[in-house]
Amino acid sequence: SVAFHNATSTTTNVPPPSLSPLGECCLARHLEKDYRLIRTMIGDDEGKREYAAVEPLAAAHPVIRKACFWGSSIQQELCRSDLRSMLSRRARYLDHSLGACLNTIATAMTIG
Repeated sequence: SVAFHNATSTTTNVPPPSLSPLGECCLARHLEKDYRLIRTMIGDDEGKREYAAVEPLAAAHPVIRKACFWGSSIQQELCRSDLRSMLSRRARYLDHSLGACLNTIATAMTIG
């Protein structure tokens, strides 16, 4: 039988195992369209360097670009900030100019 982690009924304070950098890279690339959707939702964010390699979706419905156009100005900025945070954490893995994930990880380790 296979045991699955269920975060809603855990009886210990032991966190589930985290992914290795290679695992993070592979998962980010598997979810690349999702990250491109997030990039589209952020809109023209003055070409933020940390996620410049992630291209927005070309044919996204116009409502996608209005994802953070609700609530007060503070809520709108929090929405954009949350999206930027999600994207910036994984953007380095989505830079295909660095090659395969093994090359991307090696480059990240030499940069710091």
